[in-house]
Amino acid sequence: MKKKYLSLMLAALTAFSVQANDLSYTHADLTYNSYDDGDGYTLGGSVEFANNIYALGELTNITLDDINIDYAGLQIGVGYHYEIAPDTDLIGELSFLNLDIDGGGGISIDDSGYILAFGLRKMLIPNVEFHGKLEYVDIFESSETDFTIGGMYYFDNQFALGASYETNGNNDLDGFVLRGRFKFK
Repeated sequence: MKKKYLSLMLAALTAFSVQANDLSYTHADLTYNSYDDGDGYTLGGSVEFANNIYALGELTNITLDDINIDYAGLQIGVGYHYEIAPDTDLIGELSFLNLDIDGGGGISIDDSGYILAFGLRKMLIPNVEFHGKLEYVDIFESSETDFTIGGMYYFDNQFALGASYETNGNNDLDGFVLRGRFKFK
């Protein structure tokens, strides 16, 4: 009887591990960003082009209703991931950032800066990913520190849905992000 249960458990674990997801760095994301003062969307993704090195990019559009401001951003950068344990990666990213802010009364501000980010990605179980990231953002002659924490659920080896909470040092864009992801490899 014990051999029968052991065989069933081994078969179940083998089937479960077949559906396991690796931490991919070649994917496209579409997000809905919800903040206290407004909402918006981001289209982004990354492509791993060398061993542990990936390019990343994002287009963001956010409207802050209470203060009548439209925020458009372009982020392009490069990242590096390093496996510190099975299914656990440390990441480092350096990105160029361009922001265009338009407000009521014809106000328009455009500036460029950079983002330096460090984070952790971990597959908790084969279909659930945890991620956290700390970002230093330098733009508009000032700087801030942003923090993101969240998770993803992988329905299969290509499609995932997730949610995260984002906060920044100025507390003007704290909010939740809903994410859809399509993995290409």
